[in-house]
Amino acid sequence: MCALERMGFKKEQIEVHNEAKNLYGYLGDKRNQKANVIIRRKDVGLSSNDLGFALKEDGTYEAIISDFDKRKYNDNWLSKVSTYHSVENAKDAFARNNWDYTETTDNEGRIQLVGTMY
Repeated sequence: MCALERMGFKKEQIEVHNEAKNLYGYLGDKRNQKANVIIRRKDVGLSSNDLGFALKEDGTYEAIISDFDKRKYNDNWLSKVSTYHSVENAKDAFARNNWDYTETTDNEGRIQLVGTMY
């Protein structure tokens, strides 16, 4: 599962591209902005633009979100995506190293992963 799935998007709504693709605006207009991970406007909301995440040279992603869509997909939302992305990366690392893990979330929303070698 990826971070965006944990945020409520379905796997089939998330496009992942090795080569960045153009984003589209709410009128269907092709934008100059390009992203490697895209959620198309039809899956974001009727008056929305595409949401994008562009892969940077340092391996991190830059969110491309219109001012209109930042009302819903704001800094708090992006912080959760970042947290879930880190959790999913850690799970992948556990799996690559043949570790089992348990995931718990406390009342304040903090996530803890505990790994065990098997």
